[in-house]
Amino acid sequence: MRKHFTAGGTFLLLGVAAAQFMVTPVATRDPGLRCSAWGQATGLGEPFTATGRQQGCPFIAKVDLNLFFRAEVLKSGTLNRDWDIFVSHRDSVDAPWGTPVNLGREINSTTPIGSNANGPIYSNELCSFLTIDGHWLYFMSDRLGGYGGGDIWVAHRKDK
Repeated sequence: MRKHFTAGGTFLLLGVAAAQFMVTPVATRDPGLRCSAWGQATGLGEPFTATGRQQGCPFIAKVDLNLFFRAEVLKSGTLNRDWDIFVSHRDSVDAPWGTPVNLGREINSTTPIGSNANGPIYSNELCSFLTIDGHWLYFMSDRLGGYGGGDIWVAHRKDK
């Protein structure tokens, strides 16, 4: 009499049956919203409305006390606008946000990357992300020294 399955074939058949059993409940789930409904969106208002002409790419760091974002700014000696990264601090999650602070020349490049009739053109730094430990800031920049266009950059700080 000939065996229909070898030992490996039996395990394969059992594996396929188990996989089918596990996939079936997932495939029949409702694809709808899995969280509560969002409330009405509202602007953050002051002090953010006074920082730059436009803001975006917000990111709140781990403990909800630091809000990183990019703002369109006018550099001195030029009519050109570019994007810099700012941070606003608050003392508790219920406290108001403090005055946003530009992260400075270590993060926001101050070297012109070109010029036009309005003066020097500076690089853009935006879409920042701070690691959970608070020591590494990742962001996008089109500054000189990159690989072309927008590149991902990282900066480290010893102390938070």
